[in-house]
Amino acid sequence: MLFQSGHVERKYIEVPHGASWVEGTMNTSSFDTTRRFFVDAVQICPLHRPLTWRSVMTFSSPAAKSFAFKVVGGQTLELVIAQFWSSGIGSQETPSVDLKVMFHGVKVNQEEIVLDGSEAPVRINAEALLASKRLAPLAILNKIRIPYRPTDAKISALTTDRDKLPSGKQILALTLTVLDFAYFLRRSYRSRGEASWRLFEAEPC
Repeated sequence: MLFQSGHVERKYIEVPHGASWVEGTMNTSSFDTTRRFFVDAVQICPLHRPLTWRSVMTFSSPAAKSFAFKVVGGQTLELVIAQFWSSGIGSQETPSVDLKVMFHGVKVNQEEIVLDGSEAPVRINAEALLASKRLAPLAILNKIRIPYRPTDAKISALTTDRDKLPSGKQILALTLTVLDFAYFLRRSYRSRGEASWRLFEAEPC
């Protein structure tokens, strides 16, 4: 692919089933001044937030650079490469970009792994659908979840006309009372993590 200043190349790639990330390599040549490229990738997944990835790559001389990002198998990937409009001004050389992409995939049977001290060890099954892979498992425990049971629960009907369903039925409110969080508030007062904790219902009705 040949790039002038401000030129945009847009490619649509069908991601194979079983792929979970893609590795790309940009090999540039035929230029004598520093060039900057903007790389943007978007993948639209039904009923999910679009997967996006973007990066700016600067080449002071002909070279090869690699990048990698997450993908979803079976969905079309839009990959855009553009040269900055201010890149290469004053040079008569037209850079050439050779792009190579390679898909990889490792599928696990659990998206989120939670260890419960009262249960047996968690089994994780992993499989590679595209090609053989050598795995080096690494576990990092970075979150802790402490369950809190409400001390009181009360169901009441909301009073205003705004709180009605289109069928005319009144919306009900469930009010839960939980224990005092003074211990956490003392630790988080006037700190960067002042409102960093949250309480939610694990099994909503």
